[in-house]
Amino acid sequence: MRNRWMFIAAILVFASLILSACQTEPTEAPQVPAYPEPEQAAGETNAYAAPQLSVELVAVNPYPIPEGAEELEWGKIAELLNSGQVAEVLQTSTLKIVITTRDGRTLFSQEPQANEILNLLEACGANCAEIKIKSEF
Repeated sequence: MRNRWMFIAAILVFASLILSACQTEPTEAPQVPAYPEPEQAAGETNAYAAPQLSVELVAVNPYPIPEGAEELEWGKIAELLNSGQVAEVLQTSTLKIVITTRDGRTLFSQEPQANEILNLLEACGANCAEIKIKSEF
């Protein structure tokens, strides 16, 4: 058994010596640029100058706050829900809550954290059973 392992080791050493002796030195290829240098006319600094672009990213809310909507403090939202006066609630991705009352008024507020309006609606119980809930999420 020991002779077999020694034989395998000797073959591996011999093979690695032969392979290392067969390697040729790397030859250097002439350095040719992929693209020719641009030809510049007199007075020009760069013949291939790209136009300067500016990009401005603007977040657009698909559900803007309606004109004439009254802002309400978040603490008053629970009172309004529990009173049974709310017909519809819209939750936007910017944490804005838009409420439409049964008499047609539109109110809005800012959620302190995501989905807080859903917690209030759940706690409200029967008074909120008929409220239409819309969400951007």
